[in-house]
Amino acid sequence: MNKLVDGAGKVAMVVLGTALSAFSMGVFVLPYNMLVPGVTGIGRLAEIYFSADVTLVVGACNLALLILGLAVLGWKFAATIVVGSVFFPLFLGVFQSMDVFHNLVDEPLYAALCAGAIEGVGLGLIIRAGGSSGGSDVVPIILNRKFKIPIAPVLYGVDLVIIACQLPTSNLEALVLSAIYAALYTVVMDRVILLGKDNVQVTIISDSADTITRRILELDHGVTLLCGRTGLLKKSCEVIICVVSIRSMNSVKRAALAIDPNAFVTVCSVRDVSGRGFTLKDERLPLDWDMYPGEPNKGAD
Repeated sequence: MNKLVDGAGKVAMVVLGTALSAFSMGVFVLPYNMLVPGVTGIGRLAEIYFSADVTLVVGACNLALLILGLAVLGWKFAATIVVGSVFFPLFLGVFQSMDVFHNLVDEPLYAALCAGAIEGVGLGLIIRAGGSSGGSDVVPIILNRKFKIPIAPVLYGVDLVIIACQLPTSNLEALVLSAIYAALYTVVMDRVILLGKDNVQVTIISDSADTITRRILELDHGVTLLCGRTGLLKKSCEVIICVVSIRSMNSVKRAALAIDPNAFVTVCSVRDVSGRGFTLKDERLPLDWDMYPGEPNKGAD
């Protein structure tokens, strides 16, 4: 039951992200002639040179790529892109056809800012849910799976060609707006992906490692001990590794320095954490030191 609810939640998140991405594209990006990569860029080119309907071209391309992905990589891969491939052109057509969304802003700069923010949230939600918008990602992924060709160069190369083909019909204003839009959605997307996942890794080197370890465990944080050696004196030591939320960082640092003011403490940001206490259910163990191996009294004085 929990897996079903979790799966439904992820699908809903992908649908919402796809809707936001289509809203950004149909209401702000395309009407203000910004440069567009991917399948939507192909639709834009078809509109410029052949007066074709962008939505129909995007839908046809997404369907063809979905079938290609299903045929070459199987249904498991197709399942990850089917929502974005199907719903994006549908949402795009709906938003473009609604008069209420026409000319929402008068200034092109505001359009670029709105487009970048909304697109970033949409793509961030899709990636957070483990989904994909499909489209032009399919061909690079196939080449990677079958021929071990790196994904990024192919993806960027395809997008670069699509954007270059739009340049003859664009002006300097469109280029500037496109750059603002792309930069903003990249930043916002990264923040959405990592939302609620801001953690830090605290590394502590001290002669009172055991006492500090106990104190951190009492604060309800996990600890890993590594064997280390000082560089100059070649003295063996224990290195404490502790990953905590930003909110808990100061309490861990203060606890360590209260026990050993000479402790060497570093704090670094970690982008994502998987494992018990973070992505896995936490397992509470009693803090009865006599139950566990080691030297419980070492460094306690």
